[in-house]
Amino acid sequence: MPKLIYCLGLILAVVSPGAAATLQVGPGYTYATLAAAISASSAGDTILMHGGPAGYTYTDQVATIGKALTITGVNDGFGLPTFNQTPGTELSNFKGYLIVRADVTLSNLVFENAAITDGNGGNAAGIRQEAGNLTVLDSQFINNQNGILSTPGVDGTGSLTVIGSLFSGNGSGTGYTHAIYANRLASLTVNNGVFTGTNIGHDIKSRAANNFISGNSLDDGVTGTTSYAIDLPNGGNATIANNTITQGNNTDNWTMIAYGSEGLIWGSNAASITGNSFTNFNPGDQTVGVKNFADSGTNLSVTGNNFCGLVYDVQGPATVSGNTSSPGPCNIPAPPLGLAWAAGLALLGLVRRGVLIPAVKSFERGC
Repeated sequence: MPKLIYCLGLILAVVSPGAAATLQVGPGYTYATLAAAISASSAGDTILMHGGPAGYTYTDQVATIGKALTITGVNDGFGLPTFNQTPGTELSNFKGYLIVRADVTLSNLVFENAAITDGNGGNAAGIRQEAGNLTVLDSQFINNQNGILSTPGVDGTGSLTVIGSLFSGNGSGTGYTHAIYANRLASLTVNNGVFTGTNIGHDIKSRAANNFISGNSLDDGVTGTTSYAIDLPNGGNATIANNTITQGNNTDNWTMIAYGSEGLIWGSNAASITGNSFTNFNPGDQTVGVKNFADSGTNLSVTGNNFCGLVYDVQGPATVSGNTSSPGPCNIPAPPLGLAWAAGLALLGLVRRGVLIPAVKSFERGC
């Protein structure tokens, strides 16, 4: 009898109304739109988005996520689910495909061509984070005005974590839109990503109090016009480690990592910049690897990096040691091995100075 009661208890726990559910979105599934699935979900649920038949996209669909959810793209053999926009239109919410206002994990999703007119801000995003802690895994952001734009309602709250993701061709060309733009969050983490072809804006711009940026490939390519690869305009704490940063001929700004260019706003301001590879192809006479714009109140440590082809490896207050420097461009390491590069060559076909930079057709984790 005790064993029967125990088993019945397990069954009741599984079917309990309070148990987390899995909802399915896509052609032939329960929900045709992510917004409908979110409306039907409860906090703690998982939503699986299916790519559907070849060429299927979630065109002109937007959704607001105000509860804790895990949303995962599923490749059923036709590619990952893709958010896209009808050419010549603008997003109906004038913000982004997804607006995040809770603790949310997103993975295996593609966001393309998010745009709104200048009259409505000109700053649409693949994802707009407004509150909560957002984690983005193995996703792609292609040709959006902003890849991810985070602006918390309360300064110093929330976190953004981006791992194993591709950012290509983001930025509207105004200089005010970026691949990742994190406003005054508590923390930003970007690991093992690939950034290429950012249009005038920065690959990573962060005003967060704490920043952890490691293992990424940030590359202008042959014709790229990226401004700063990494910009921390308001200082804060930062660990920038083991990234490969390549500045091209047409960069819009000759500095690769900028710190404190718009004034310090946090109580603690220190950066450790170590183990990175800096390669510059721009012939300008003011090219800089790391520039600290803040005259005082900062503690920058620049150690163990490899600087190639720069006029100035480091400018501004910093502790500098153990770096190597050469006048000409260095060999460029391959992008992070942690990414799944299968079928990647066909997506973007990026070739820089005879070095093929593989793009990603599908990052897949789990499903």
